[in-house]
Amino acid sequence: MNYKHIHFIGISGISMSAIGEFTKIIYPNITITGSTNDKEFKLNDIEINLHNKNNITKNIDLIVYSSAISKNNEEIIEGKKQKIPLIKRCKFLNLITKKGTRVLITGSRGKTSTTTFLWQFLKDLNPSLFVGAEIGTLNKAFFKGKNDLFIVEGDESDASILHLPSKYTIITNLGNDHLENYKDSYEEYLACFKKYLLKIKKIKDHLIIYFGDDKILDNLVKSIKGLKGISYGINKYNDIIINILEEKFNYLKWQINQDIFSVNISGIFNTLNITAAITLSNIFNIKVNNNIILEKPKRRMEYYQKNNRIIIDDYGVQPIAIKLVMKTVFKFFKKKDINIWWEPHRSTRVNRFIKDFKKIFNNTNIFIAPLYEPQMTNEYNKSIENLQKYFNYNKNVISYDNLENIFKENSKNKITLIFSAGILSKKIINIFNKI
Repeated sequence: MNYKHIHFIGISGISMSAIGEFTKIIYPNITITGSTNDKEFKLNDIEINLHNKNNITKNIDLIVYSSAISKNNEEIIEGKKQKIPLIKRCKFLNLITKKGTRVLITGSRGKTSTTTFLWQFLKDLNPSLFVGAEIGTLNKAFFKGKNDLFIVEGDESDASILHLPSKYTIITNLGNDHLENYKDSYEEYLACFKKYLLKIKKIKDHLIIYFGDDKILDNLVKSIKGLKGISYGINKYNDIIINILEEKFNYLKWQINQDIFSVNISGIFNTLNITAAITLSNIFNIKVNNNIILEKPKRRMEYYQKNNRIIIDDYGVQPIAIKLVMKTVFKFFKKKDINIWWEPHRSTRVNRFIKDFKKIFNNTNIFIAPLYEPQMTNEYNKSIENLQKYFNYNKNVISYDNLENIFKENSKNKITLIFSAGILSKKIINIFNKI
């Protein structure tokens, strides 16, 4: 790679920090710097500053930025002014992985867990990893392997997958959650996936493993002549058929065709994620143990217990993902003992699914945190109006200034079920650890 100094704008994002650190490892002679709006964010051996146009110096010969960064960011503007090449995160990720064999995991739900599980199954092959959440034993969201096999979580929300055509692909589902970059059009979202599938069709010995119970996805794959795919799911028409045998807290048992597996994880939805990972592992001639011990990504039904308090912390932001987690938790704990702490995430999502959120949280004891908006949008005011209309938001929203007292008063002898992609989870866990 013929660069002397690469600057990452928005480096505190989980994927950006992973790519920045990975690049520093494989190209130690390249100077890596980054910028963020997070005053406390740090990375080993990488200089990080707050966003400022003065960060863009004449020594920089490439700027990498994420889709979360506004076109009006002062560093973006300064980079263009100085005629420094700028590329999106996904294109840079392609640069550092395209020479190897790449496995891409994408879809609207379950991709982070599936990516994490697949990496654990293929550990003997020593692949590199890029995933959208920290893994506890790594304490980071990437791993530098020792060969040219890359396991990559692909973001479909901004069409990043089009820049990452891969020999092997897993698609977990095609929900209608991430439409902001598709003009709020599900048809354009599907068109993006069709473009991706047409690209991988040209790759020699390509293979797509996909959730066949999603009929839209199933029809899309089958509509492309010459595309090689394996479907998995509960319905009998799939190539890989799942039969749920038993579910307990932190225990699942299910059958895949003739093989029976068990795992130390809750949530029937995880049998889908694990089955997809097992299916691709078989392609690599890796035999997965029938009694599986797996580590989940952080903040996927993460369990804490201390002093008569239980916390189940989940990243869930989409209505269907939240619903599935709630369904699992309600099986093992009495509903009256569960307090839900919800941090609404992104105005566009709130506005699109406000009625679904209302239905899901109906008749639950819910605490609502301030709306988390990573990047202010034109829909912000509308989302506040919707939250007020359906949840009496102005009256019921909790104040972070008084969160410690509210949590202590409402968590003893209770199960605290958190749905948060931003601030709420960190604050509650910090309070919990001090009790």
